[in-house]
Amino acid sequence: MDKQVIAIVGPKGGVGKSTISANLAATLAMMNKKVIAVDLDLSGANLHTFFGIKDTVSLDDFILKKVSGLSSILTDSGIKNLKIVCGVSNIPGVSNMSEHQEMRLVREVLKLNAEIILLDLAAGSSNSVVDFLFFANKGLLVTTTEVNSLIKIYSFIKTSMYKKLLFYFKAKGTSELVKFIEDAMDFENHPQIATIEDLFSQARAINAPVTESARAFIANYNPLLVLNRVHTPQEASTVGNAIKGITRKFLNINCDVLMSISEDADIRRSLAHSAPLVTYNTASAFSREIKQLAMKLCPG
Repeated sequence: MDKQVIAIVGPKGGVGKSTISANLAATLAMMNKKVIAVDLDLSGANLHTFFGIKDTVSLDDFILKKVSGLSSILTDSGIKNLKIVCGVSNIPGVSNMSEHQEMRLVREVLKLNAEIILLDLAAGSSNSVVDFLFFANKGLLVTTTEVNSLIKIYSFIKTSMYKKLLFYFKAKGTSELVKFIEDAMDFENHPQIATIEDLFSQARAINAPVTESARAFIANYNPLLVLNRVHTPQEASTVGNAIKGITRKFLNINCDVLMSISEDADIRRSLAHSAPLVTYNTASAFSREIKQLAMKLCPG
């Protein structure tokens, strides 16, 4: 079975990332897609709460090796075609996974039998978040229109680009470029590297051929933005253009807004229903827009 892995991340907490994840997973399942949603928020798992799931097996059991694979801890969501892998709750320090632990988890995620695997990642730009984002087919960056959220989204995109280059240079075995990128990621102490072109200019002096191949590699990086809790179309347009402008100017990439999701008072009441809003109020603005997002991601 061909499968698509969609990762959802919120560079800042409180932007509605898990709300989007739960409702998108439910919508895709209602479109007759076989979906598994995996809660990979290793610092604050809560995806299960959107489905009223309590006292069940979870990622804890996999990490502690009580079960051999993720298929053993799939939980029924109460929605046809949708199963959940509930997140961790009782393992101190799990957010700082080793590379070996990450790869074990990634391998098991890819073994899951589904058309669409949706990953609800943690907020921020920790190594594990960026690693999980990179192995997905598509990555959605959820933000609001608040100034602080926009600052965080730009910082996340910049950090993830640098980490993508770091992985590339490691794969090429270029230790001097690896050290250069690691040093450059200390942004405050390297104000002279203001743009990605500044970075490439200095990297070229170290190893021009590998730097040029890295430039071609990173040119395909195209983050997909979802603006959440938008009040007006004009607000969405203004914020979208601002993000597009700043990422083009400083990072030389295209960063378009894939979808704008309206502020909807019903969302705040949906947790009381122990079910995603899209399952019982398909007429709401939020539900209609989530359906549009689902169709953009999976048009077939």
